[in-house]
Amino acid sequence: SLPKEKGVIALLVETPKKDLYLGKKEHGISLIRHNGKIENFFPQFNKVKQLLLDAEQNLWIATRRGGIYKKDAQANLISYKSEVGNPSSLSNNIVRGICEDNKGNLWVATFNGLNKYIRKENKFVQCDFLNENFHSLNDNSIYCLFKDTQGTIWTGSYMGEINYFDPDYEIFEYHFNTNRDKLHPNRN
Repeated sequence: SLPKEKGVIALLVETPKKDLYLGKKEHGISLIRHNGKIENFFPQFNKVKQLLLDAEQNLWIATRRGGIYKKDAQANLISYKSEVGNPSSLSNNIVRGICEDNKGNLWVATFNGLNKYIRKENKFVQCDFLNENFHSLNDNSIYCLFKDTQGTIWTGSYMGEINYFDPDYEIFEYHFNTNRDKLHPNRN
């Protein structure tokens, strides 16, 4: 049977073995095995925002205020958080979305910036809004991420604009909001 705690199931992720991860608004994450066995873990995680099962079968957990976590194949839990004075850390602990690009990099949408996690170097690189650069993000507050079938990364921002990242040229382009002149007057 399903976990008895009250709470909203907010996210579902299926594994190649047909197990199902349930991310809950409260009370952590549950794993329903294909044989019906249920495991509850990480009860300390409240406000799970997104789950992602990457190409290496790691489970990435985006949280509302606690950064992101990676549960690897050996069930080790690794935390990634913003660290003051460390430019290679996550830019903010309020995480709104995650996705994996075709090169195996992880993209993390936060309240204060889009972060690219480079696994080979175990570091984050922040992609910032630069008012004078038309090939940067249009806003640092990123609400959602999506990778399309061609490998393009799309972002939705707080300012209501859509950005896309071209992985071949490593530049951002954005689609203007009808109110863009009010939002970014120097980008005319």
